[in-house]
Amino acid sequence: MISFSANVKRELCRTAPGAKCCALAEMLGALLYANHFSASCIRIVTENPEFAARLPRLLQRGFGLRFDALPEPEAQGKRVLVLEDPEKISHVFTLCGFSAESSLALHVNLALLENDCCRRAFLRGAFLAGGSVTDPAKRYHLEFSTSHRRVCAETGTLLLEMGLTPKQTERKGSSILYFKQSETIEELLARIRAALRKRPAAPADAPLLTCGSLVMDVERHTVEVDGRGVELTRREFDLLHYLLENKGKVISRESLLDNVWGFDFVGETNAVDVYIRFLRSKIDEQFGVKLIHTVRGVGYVIREE
Repeated sequence: MISFSANVKRELCRTAPGAKCCALAEMLGALLYANHFSASCIRIVTENPEFAARLPRLLQRGFGLRFDALPEPEAQGKRVLVLEDPEKISHVFTLCGFSAESSLALHVNLALLENDCCRRAFLRGAFLAGGSVTDPAKRYHLEFSTSHRRVCAETGTLLLEMGLTPKQTERKGSSILYFKQSETIEELLARIRAALRKRPAAPADAPLLTCGSLVMDVERHTVEVDGRGVELTRREFDLLHYLLENKGKVISRESLLDNVWGFDFVGETNAVDVYIRFLRSKIDEQFGVKLIHTVRGVGYVIREE
């Protein structure tokens, strides 16, 4: 069962990265609260698939770079993203205002956070990488955890300037900022997901979506072809759902990323192509049908032959 904290992070990842300055600020927060950030290697480990998918886009938009190693699209458990090319790391350090000669130079570069939108983006990145929040039905508690004491203190100062007062503690070698007041936690989450977009939930009487012998029951979250069930991951289901909602229309990769993945298109990514391939293997190839079509240079369309 997915945790409350994971659900909150999933929602945050549906927030559009915004302008380049905001993407850089969010990536800065993620880096400072990441597992390993040094002049020799940048390594981010997360179990959240939405955050793992978001990071390459932030790095591309904010720094114009790509990770040297990415998790497989269908990876389960811990997902590892690595940057180890010396020139790339030097570029990251330079844009962040750090010295690549010493990890002691890591700090919150406030010059990059002059705009309120960038401050919110920084906190979003920090929370996604090193934060957690408990279910308010049990006992509300939100925290940011980093191995850099100076970063923790400066993040605390940033929060104070925003009118939010965290408490600070040390735990197992990590510096922790935390909140327990429900009103403060709700305000903080509202600020860092200010641009959150939610797709409307399907009504209880949502009709079946069909294309040829394929039938999707949105309410029951099932897919069948010729009466036989098709097992899809959540992302595969969402992608197929959007294609079926727009049956007969050619949908661009950019539009699919925006409406299925929940963020604006930046640079290059093969995420859409990879998941289209997954759907084809489970539907077209498995059942000998041709429903998902490629329109070269444009995108994809689902239609009967």
